[in-house]
Order: sequence, then structure tokens, then C-alpha cells
Amino acid sequence: MDPISILGILISLGIAAWQTKKANDTESKLFKILKSLPSQLTENISSTFQTANLTSDDLSFQESEELTDSAIIESREPLSQAIYRDLDGDGREELIVQFPFGLHGVAMQVYGLSNFEFRLIAQLTTDAPVFFEFEDVNNDGRIEIKSIETNVSSGLPYVMGLRDEVWYQLESSNFVEVKRVEPTPQEIKEVIETR
Repeated sequence: MDPISILGILISLGIAAWQTKKANDTESKLFKILKSLPSQLTENISSTFQTANLTSDDLSFQESEELTDSAIIESREPLSQAIYRDLDGDGREELIVQFPFGLHGVAMQVYGLSNFEFRLIAQLTTDAPVFFEFEDVNNDGRIEIKSIETNVSSGLPYVMGLRDEVWYQLESSNFVEVKRVEPTPQEIKEVIETR
């Protein structure tokens, strides 16, 4: 092999090593930015609700175990939550942001990387003032999302307090219902009798 060919190979290897280092540095910076997003999003959500003059005193939320390990805004600011969980089973965690929605509901937005772009993947709302919970309930290795929703099969109004426990899984960019637990006929009868 002549010296010019050897020099060309060495230059090519040097360029490949430089590009790999640059890509690794960029990826490292991106992950640092993504890890700081929960607090930034929580602050943005807070300022949105502060301009609407809503506070945690205006909203009645049931606390869940998830609240202890996440970024939460408390005191006179609205309750919101930002956590990381791998919802789609791809081995990478998505950013999950929950915040008050509507008159007495909660919204959850899921953000993640897709084709090297950080974007909203999916969203889900509930009409009950309870944060979503995350657990692998059917032991399939994937996390399900628990929601509390108004029971409509009983035909009773929202104020009667009948709620369904609904479990979802994230499939692509949609939430698919995997389990629903409705009040029993006996529970419905007891609610009607006490009103």
C-alpha cells in the first residue's frame, strides 16, 4: 500500500472518530436538557394557572403515592406533576406532565424523543380530580396508567360520585383501555339509597 492510501485511511479514521465524539457530546447535552424539562414544564404550567387565578385551594385533589417522587408545586400554586416513566416499553423513559384540566379534571401529556425530535406523543384527560397512577398491573412488563372516570353505565349524574377505575396502555401514540372496574349493582343501590 502506498503512503497516500495509508494517509487517506488515517484521515478517514480521524474524521470518523471526531464525528462519533461530536455525536456523543450532542446526545449527552440533549439528555441533560431533557432531565431539566420537568421543572421547566411545571413552572410553565404554574404560570398558566396563576394567570387564571387558580390555586390549590380552589382545586380538590386526592394525593397519590406518585406525588412524593416527582416535581410538584404546592402551597398557593396549582398542583401539577412531572415525572419520567417508560410507558411504551421501548427502554427509554418518557416525560409525563399532569395538571388540572377543566372544572375538576386532570390532564396528562406524554412527551418523548421521536426521530431525534422532542415532541408530544399522547395525551389523556379524566373528569375526576385525581392524578393518574402508573403500575404494571397485568405483569406483562409494561406500565399501565390508572385513571378514575365518571361511571356512565349507571345513568346517575356526576355528583352522585360513582367512578370507574380504568387502566390504559400507551400503544404508538394512543392510549388503549386494557381494564375497567365499574361499581357493582350493590354499590349503585347504596349510593341511590343514601341520597
